Amino acid sequence: MLETKSECVDRVVKLIEAIHRLSGMLALPDDPGAPAFQQWADKTRSKVDRFEFELRTELNRLGAEWSGLLRHEPQETLKPALESTTKRYQAALNGTIPPHTRAMLNRQFQEVQQVNEEFAVLSCAA
Repeated sequence: MLETKSECVDRVVKLIEAIHRLSGMLALPDDPGAPAFQQWADKTRSKVDRFEFELRTELNRLGAEWSGLLRHEPQETLKPALESTTKRYQAALNGTIPPHTRAMLNRQFQEVQQVNEEFAVLSCAA
């Protein structure tokens, strides 16, 4: 069964929501006791903010009608938020999407996987 445009848009919107939540979690107050973690969080937040902008721009390019209102879900910890974002990327990539969108999602997904690996290393070091 072919996926409709609205289903594709819905997957990307859910991805944007996951990225937005992750960005908010990375904006937690500075912890002077963990400079390596804070440096990672700042770098990662900058990256996911750029991803959110790129995805919103891509929705517009696809001609999607989207209100831009983000759903608020209960606050999670950082590890589940990273896992949720990874799952949203996988779901979006499993859908029927234009080649340009797929290339962008693949690039972002690779960077998110790297972020997950960096987080795992930082978590083990803590």
